[in-house]
Amino acid sequence: HLITLTIDTALGGKESQAPNIRDAETFSNHLTKVRSELFETSKQLTAIVETLIGHYQSSARHLEEHRNGPYAESFSDIADQLDDLFMPGFLLRGWAPRLKQYPRYFKAMEARITRMLGAPPNKDLQKLERITPFHRAYRDLVTDWETKPLETPFAIREFGWQLQEFRIAVFAPEVGTAGKVSEKRLSKALEKLT
Repeated sequence: HLITLTIDTALGGKESQAPNIRDAETFSNHLTKVRSELFETSKQLTAIVETLIGHYQSSARHLEEHRNGPYAESFSDIADQLDDLFMPGFLLRGWAPRLKQYPRYFKAMEARITRMLGAPPNKDLQKLERITPFHRAYRDLVTDWETKPLETPFAIREFGWQLQEFRIAVFAPEVGTAGKVSEKRLSKALEKLT
């Protein structure tokens, strides 16, 4: 997966940055450029993936410690968030540009956990009520994700990223979002998908 991700990243990383190749000379020039960048791109992506694995393991430890008890529902939501971020084939689904955002998502998870454990469980659950309808809709959109083509529609992926940003806005606003996000914006995006 990492090799494919490296090549995808070197080629632009997303649909809107795909090179416009229409002749042999343009192809040859682009090939030379991509070859020269592959090693460095691979090193960068490997470092990012290693960092993500560390964050994932730390979050998994929290989940294991608090699987039962008064915060179980909130930790179940965090487990769902991890599942969303690490869906089968996530490295191959054009997500390379978003990998750099993952440390921010983990920072927000950590802030949420710290805040949650220092307050009554219902505080986090009240915030979770704002997330739940959008998360359910997203899960419906990506049902059987691993059996669908790798070219999952860009709009569905984008909705998933907006949902991650909304989680930050709701649970850890001090981390800051990567753009404007609100329930109204999510509702409009969801309307276009259904």
